[in-house]
Amino acid sequence: MKTRRTFPALALSVLLGLGAVPVSYTVAPVPSACAAVQTAAEWYQRGSEAQDEEQYEEAVQDYTEAIRLEPSNAKAYAGRGYSYFCIGWYADAAQDAKRADQLAPGSADAVFELLREHGDQ
Repeated sequence: MKTRRTFPALALSVLLGLGAVPVSYTVAPVPSACAAVQTAAEWYQRGSEAQDEEQYEEAVQDYTEAIRLEPSNAKAYAGRGYSYFCIGWYADAAQDAKRADQLAPGSADAVFELLREHGDQ
């Protein structure tokens, strides 16, 4: 959606040294990557997509936002735990896996298995 605006002709045209010439311009809104993301489900989806692309730090940020908006989102805790594991933050991965399991038993089994194999649980 573009907005058309007209400055007072005298003020702007004098500043530009044009005399009393009407000046107008069109403003296009600047899209923001995060502006459209508003719900925990949308942040969770972004985190999952980042994780699929192996962008684990970005996934952690997206899952964190999902958790901020919906603190009982076990899937977001499990996803963030997996991302933490992938970037080597094993203590954080274990903490998130435990929280996910408290909220929904079994939801973080894959993270627990990775931690067991790595020897961090």
